[in-house]
Amino acid sequence: MVCKTKFRGIRVALAWLVPGLFPGLSPGATPMSDSSSHSSITHAAFGQTNAGTPVDLYTLRNHQGMEARIATYGGIVTTLTAPDRKGRYADVVLGYDSLPEYIKGTSYFGALIGRYGNRIAHGQFTLDGKRYSLATNNGPNSLHGGRVGFDRVVWQVEKAAVVAAGPQLSLTYLSHDGEEGYPGNLEVKRSIPW
Repeated sequence: MVCKTKFRGIRVALAWLVPGLFPGLSPGATPMSDSSSHSSITHAAFGQTNAGTPVDLYTLRNHQGMEARIATYGGIVTTLTAPDRKGRYADVVLGYDSLPEYIKGTSYFGALIGRYGNRIAHGQFTLDGKRYSLATNNGPNSLHGGRVGFDRVVWQVEKAAVVAAGPQLSLTYLSHDGEEGYPGNLEVKRSIPW
């Protein structure tokens, strides 16, 4: 995992590297594949948020048959398959079967969290002598970014392609100054190369 942070101009880059990662393609999915490697990326509609924003589900499959499914809502990894010692593939992540369950759910299964992971006591912190008050969602505390953290926003797809190393998906989100009480614009990018 790679994490780069620059606080004042506030740019964050997150990358999860899973060598040689990702059975089946969703009906109605749009393929983006490289036939020479048998790796592929497909995407299909996953539903929409309560506000009506469309959400897609991207399926990344590697040449070995492992698969990851990532929703644009919350950057959630809904599925990750891996073989057992007999070569049988099974999903190894906790999660739900549908978008409404993720929207209604109170867990953070497979989701990106932020701007801050864990609790900020009393939903307040001081930076450069200035006190900031955050949205609270865990009693008097702010947990994992507040009421509408990164797990509850729709991320934009920057890149979805099969490259020499396998399928690659990059998601981006711009958290604006004041969102959930945090200062400064924060540009976040999650890249998933396999």
